Amino acid sequence: MIFFILLVLATSVQAAQPIQITISTMTEASSTKATVTAYLQKLLEERSNKRIQVHLINNPALTADQLVQSLQTTETQLAIPEINKLHDQAVALKALELPFLYRSRQHLHQIIDSNIGTQLLSSLEQNNLKFLGIWDEGPEQIAGNRELPADSTLFFSDPAEKCCLTSQRRSPEAGHQVSGSWQELTLGEIESAISRQAFSDITLTNHRLSGHALLVQRSFWNGLPEDLKIIIQEAVVNATEYATEMADKADQDAYAKLRQQDRINIHPVGKDSRKLWQKKVLQYIAECCGPTDTNLLYQAVY
Repeated sequence: MIFFILLVLATSVQAAQPIQITISTMTEASSTKATVTAYLQKLLEERSNKRIQVHLINNPALTADQLVQSLQTTETQLAIPEINKLHDQAVALKALELPFLYRSRQHLHQIIDSNIGTQLLSSLEQNNLKFLGIWDEGPEQIAGNRELPADSTLFFSDPAEKCCLTSQRRSPEAGHQVSGSWQELTLGEIESAISRQAFSDITLTNHRLSGHALLVQRSFWNGLPEDLKIIIQEAVVNATEYATEMADKADQDAYAKLRQQDRINIHPVGKDSRKLWQKKVLQYIAECCGPTDTNLLYQAVY
């Protein structure tokens, strides 16, 4: 009888042990994404009544692929890599950043939640990964010394490359020239770089949405109790809404500051120009790549 009581007590203590979740990011501890991650931590711990304990690691020295690779070990349970910096791991996510694929941030999330998104992201399961969401940043624009011409081939990659479209964002720190003197940056990046770069013109293409993916180790996820899965999914939704609010505000603030710059010309892009670029991109994929998954995704979306 005593043995039975001790066994029950031991089982109860074991069952009461909180689930440890390490969340790793590539950002500085002072960054906006780190703030959103801390908010996610707060939601997870409060809503689970401390059944989940979260440890945050913000390490900008990590590469995106190293971050995803850490999910294959016991080091990390939830990783938040920058999609545009993925090379070897979770490459299917790079399709989310192709130019002119989405009309808006809302459209992006609609596609992710649709059957098209499910089919695209199902390939992650082969690498023991599960996609929980995306914290998108502001859309990218084109900054340079003149307005981007409507017949520009800026969005095409080198035909010699294996990838038919460029889906990796250009780093403003590296000063990468995407075509001539043009650079591909968010409004916030343009506003931050304006004192260092001789930009005179901004073409509001809104052509690419970059962001951070929320990836969890699939085997870890499958082992969680169902009620905790629901708590995590709902917390991710709320944290994503918070991330979107912060991204929108940052975009609005940067746009307002740029409009105050007398030497900056801001050029909106009309629907006809966007349709022309979309048509060129689709034609380019069809000619260079054939019936690839990327082409099918474009056709399905538009």
